[in-house]
Amino acid sequence: MSIAGKLTEWSPDHCGCLVLFDAEADDVVAIARRCRHHAQASHHDVAGESRAKNACVQAIAERRGVLPQTVPWSHDADRHAHAYGPGGEHASSPPLAKAEHAQAMGALHTLIRE
Repeated sequence: MSIAGKLTEWSPDHCGCLVLFDAEADDVVAIARRCRHHAQASHHDVAGESRAKNACVQAIAERRGVLPQTVPWSHDADRHAHAYGPGGEHASSPPLAKAEHAQAMGALHTLIRE
């Protein structure tokens, strides 16, 4: 496979993986180093988990009018992404440990409590 010059190494902020990102395809194409959470996961799982976390954070940031970088977030033991806002707001995603969940990003569940 000769695609030199098109790939960028990327380390998601939600885990310790090192993945290869194809900017032209706007997609993760391989995992170069796996974290303990993604020992058996596909590169689509890692990318999907990152997108889910970012969607949760963005939902809270937009609701509060703050920068996404200021929104605290975490993953639970089942790899659900959670983002938290002041006043008890909470956004969460379905678990993305399996490829079918990564494919179902449209099914992001957001719960806002005030």
